[in-house]
Parts: sequence; structure tokens; C-alpha cells
Amino acid sequence: MPNHNKLTSTLAAARQAFHKIIQLVREAAEIARSVGIPNLLQPGLIKELIQDSELARRLFYGGSPLHRFDKLFGQVPERLGQPLVEEAFSCLNADYLGDPQRWIARLSLLPETSFAKGIESNARAWAMQTPEEAIEWANRLPQDRRLDAGGEAFAEWRRSQPDAATKWLNDLPPGDQRRLPYFQSAVRVLAWDPQSAEQLAALTASERAAARSVVETMPLSEDRRATLLDALK
Repeated sequence: MPNHNKLTSTLAAARQAFHKIIQLVREAAEIARSVGIPNLLQPGLIKELIQDSELARRLFYGGSPLHRFDKLFGQVPERLGQPLVEEAFSCLNADYLGDPQRWIARLSLLPETSFAKGIESNARAWAMQTPEEAIEWANRLPQDRRLDAGGEAFAEWRRSQPDAATKWLNDLPPGDQRRLPYFQSAVRVLAWDPQSAEQLAALTASERAAARSVVETMPLSEDRRATLLDALK
């Protein structure tokens, strides 16, 4: 009898879990259908979309990200809201940013573990549009956030408009605390550029010394590091 009762209890729990899974799958399918993904229940797709974060990713990438975020955010279940916001921040760029102030307001929706990355993503995407505005915003952030966010904005600016960004940095007052961190951020981005060796070699002697200390601590292959350090001699 005890074994029978235990089996009955186990079956009841399994049945309840199974019904919950069906409910969640139907709910996910309805959300997907509302944004133009009609075949969510197709064999093979369920396995891929079983994680909430993966579902958020698929829905977000299903079309114009900014448009889909605005449409989806008010419709998704609460448990999907946070993964959707995190995914949105992870792929912000100039095309999908729209008004940066809207994304600033959404930073509060991020979990603490993703908050810093969200700030940096916003700064980077904003810099693709109006870099000096992005840097000004970053410089108004709390002390523990401003240099990292501003560095991301500056690095993006220097990547796309090296002459203008370099002139802006050089025009900062000698004692401006942003000079070195911003330069270091730019070097970290530049190090991954196929043409970086040529650009690094063109730096001044003092800049090459500062860049060398950055490259030496980056997670690069030994061949890549050697190539860059050779350009920085």
C-alpha cells in the first residue's frame, strides 16, 4: 500500500508538470504567432526554444529588433520580460537604437548582473549616432560607471571616425581623467581589427607605450599578441 500511494503521488505530480509544460508551450506559441512566427510548434523548434532566454532571443531577432521589442514587451509573460530586455541591450546599434533616452529608461529593468553591460551597450550604440552626446551622457553617470561607459562610446567613435575621435581626445585638458581610460578602451577594440598593426605603428611614442601595456594583458593568441607588440616597438 505505501508503494501504491507513492506511485499514485508521483503520477499525479508528473501529470501536473506535463499540463504545466503544455500550458507554457501554448503560451509561447501564441506570443510567437503574434509577431509573425507561426511554426513555433514545429518538431525541433520546441527543444531550441525551451529556455526563456532563448525564446526571448528568437522573438527579438525575428524582425526589426527595436520594433519587435516595443511590440512584445507589453505582451510577454513577466518571466520573459527580463530576458527580452537583456537581449535587446545586447544587440543595440545605431539602426535599432532610436531615441537613446528610451533605452536609458529601460536600464532599470535589467538585473544587477547585466546593468553595467546595459549601460555600456547604450553608450556604444549612441556613439554610432552622435558620439559626443554619448560621451557627455556617460560622463554624467555615477563615478563607478562613467569611465567604462565613456570608454566604450569613445572606442566605438574611434573605430568609425579615428581622426575626429583622436582630435577630441587630444584636445582634452592634460589633467582630464578620461584621457588614459578612453585611450585604453580604444586600443582594446583596435587590437581585434585586421588593420590594427598599421594603426598602432602610427601612434606616437608615448601612445605606443600606453597601448603596449594594454595589449600585453589582453586575451589574444600568442601570434596575434606578438604581431601587435612588434608594431608597438
